[in-house]
Amino acid sequence: MKYLKQYFIPVNDLKQEDYCFEFNIDNKFFEQFENSEIKRGDVFVNITLTKNSQNIILDFDIRGTVNVMCDRCLDYFDLPIKCNEKLYFVFGEKNNEQGGDLVTLKVDENEINVAQYIYEFITLSLPIKKTHPDDENGESTCNKKMLEKLNSVNFKKEKELDPRWEKLKNLIK
Repeated sequence: MKYLKQYFIPVNDLKQEDYCFEFNIDNKFFEQFENSEIKRGDVFVNITLTKNSQNIILDFDIRGTVNVMCDRCLDYFDLPIKCNEKLYFVFGEKNNEQGGDLVTLKVDENEINVAQYIYEFITLSLPIKKTHPDDENGESTCNKKMLEKLNSVNFKKEKELDPRWEKLKNLIK
């Protein structure tokens, strides 16, 4: 995780005003997270930090592409992503994530590691079903050979229903 050290934002020495931090997320970033469904990507992250006497607000603007596996044909493709998220850090006795978008930060904490937050926001921005986009004619751009194999599979339907289900159907009537 040495690579992720560059994603620390110093907060202790900042005055009460707005600051801007920019990060370019590349393949090395995603390699640092075990079992990540994202192996490659090119993402730009702009973080606006607002510090005042009671809290710190991080406003994330994330845009780019990530390389993910298609749920239909299992080929990898570049998926555009875009998201905006906010985190609120309040000062307290110890570091603690209170759930949602609120995090307690020790009063004497010097820095915030934003790598995990960036990774989570990117992952949460992925759609539930990831498939190749259609072309300009509305045709799938999935792997043609895999689509042919999927279409050639003959799914057998149960010819005879379990008699227990028939009895249950009679209860509804």
